[in-house]
This record gives sequence, structure tokens and C-alpha cells, in this order.
Amino acid sequence: TIDGPRWELCDIPACPVSTTNEPTMESTMEPTMEPTSAPVPILSNPAIYIRRIKFRKNLKSKGTKVIHIITMYFVNEDLEQISGVDVEIGYESTSQGSGVVKGKSSIRTGNTILTIPIVPVSETIIVKMNDVSREGYTYRDEKNYRDANDCPAFSDECPTFELTAQSIIRINARKN
Repeated sequence: TIDGPRWELCDIPACPVSTTNEPTMESTMEPTMEPTSAPVPILSNPAIYIRRIKFRKNLKSKGTKVIHIITMYFVNEDLEQISGVDVEIGYESTSQGSGVVKGKSSIRTGNTILTIPIVPVSETIIVKMNDVSREGYTYRDEKNYRDANDCPAFSDECPTFELTAQSIIRINARKN
């Protein structure tokens, strides 16, 4: 470090010498091509995910038809229940075709109950997650509860579930 006036290199014998630390140009608010060393904050919303899912069935019409009920429990990364989560699942069945079921998680429990329309007991229904949203949060499907094959539910790896009247699927979240 050299104290004193700042010397600039130039090709002419008498270069002007700057003896002040003041800027030589007026400051503007216009963008420049010069990079800055100021840190840029990374803004990130807290994550939410499905901590647990319950699948139930209710037999109707003397056991010839069934209603499937899916309950999802949403939490944040501190395992606190999150209310107000909007959920939309899609389903496909032979008798009902394809459709959408929407729900919102409750204030008290952070759970969402979704009911698939009634179908004959012989049918298999395929369900998939269409959307999960909550203002101020980011849905992280890779953190969802994992099935017996260690696959996160409704994720890119395991996007669908098959529901039948012959089996009741009930899997709880694995502890992280």
C-alpha cells in the first residue's frame, strides 16, 4: 500500500494526478455494466410437505360401490401443522372418467380430507397430485412421507396411487 497521491499509468509523460478520493463523475441511479461486490440476498420461503397420509374406504349400496377418502397432514420443517394449504388431486376411473377434487387444510389440525366420487367396488382409481399451495410457503414433494419402497408420495418418483376396494392403504410418515 502506498500512502499519498494516487499515480495512474499512461503513455504520455505528464499524466494527471488525482489527490482526492472523491468520485470524478456524478453518481446516477442508472444500471452499469460494472459488477458490484454487494451481497445479493437469497429469498426463500419455508418448506411444507405431506407428513402423513391416510387412505380409507366406505362401502355403499350393500357393498357394491365404494367411496375413497384421502386425508393428508401438512407440516413445515419444524413439524408444525400448517393450515390453509390448498390441495388439488386428479383422479381417473372407468365409471367416473377423470376429475378433480379440491380441499384446504384445517386451522386446528393441518389436515385436508379429500373424497373421491363413488365407484363400483371392482374398479381401481388412480390418483395424482395436481397442486399444493400456501402463500408464503414452498411445497417440497421430495420431503413427503415415503411408502414401503422408500418413495416420496406424489413426487416425481412416485406420482400416482392406485386405490382399490379390496385393500385399505394406510401408511404413516417415516421419521426424518
